[in-house]
Amino acid sequence: MSLVNSKIPLQANILLTTELSLRDIKAEMILSFLDTLLDDYKRLKTDKDEQIIINLEEAQGEQEIINKTIEELHTYCKQRITTIPKIREIFARAQTDKRQLALAKSIEPMAIYVDVLIRAYKARIKKGESYIPDYLGIAILSYYRDVLKKQFIAHPYIQEYNLTPYMELFGSKNMQVKRKAIEKSETKKRIWEEKTIIDAMDKIAIEIVRKYDDYKYKVTSTRVSKERNKKKKG
Repeated sequence: MSLVNSKIPLQANILLTTELSLRDIKAEMILSFLDTLLDDYKRLKTDKDEQIIINLEEAQGEQEIINKTIEELHTYCKQRITTIPKIREIFARAQTDKRQLALAKSIEPMAIYVDVLIRAYKARIKKGESYIPDYLGIAILSYYRDVLKKQFIAHPYIQEYNLTPYMELFGSKNMQVKRKAIEKSETKKRIWEEKTIIDAMDKIAIEIVRKYDDYKYKVTSTRVSKERNKKKKG
């Protein structure tokens, strides 16, 4: 996975000057994470030494649904959001260029939200494990938007984007994989007892989103704290 450890600070001390609310920023970082997972999907798809993409034996029409969804979402993310590499680049420059420090501070919530997502991801998928990066990323978006009913106000394209064909396709393929596995093993398992990698991705997506949703970013201000102390002393 291309996600690596970073030196992003975990303690925020920032006076927000952006027009975006923390809710908007939190939603956008779901897209930043999706962008990275789709990057990984394309890298793994062409890397002969890391062929861990699951072959679901899609028919031509089904593959078109998958490719169309991935390309449309990935293109939008590249053009319209602050990506994880860009966030890290800004923080790296801020360490040696004081002029970049204000910019780094202004996007500190982004960095912290991304860190929460990456930590949740790394706790559930170990290096070298097989997974479906495109499905995981889109399942995270689907659960966050459609199940938890989170709004992408700053990104109406994402708010209205139809994920149903893609998600239903994987749901159908999951049933096929389960039936084939049961037939091959000749067991008397019920279909819901047979677990697949798609089931695993669903479970991980839900866990990551719940962990992310539970995290509450706290804005603290040294200036505000000092003013309060002065009033108390007076």
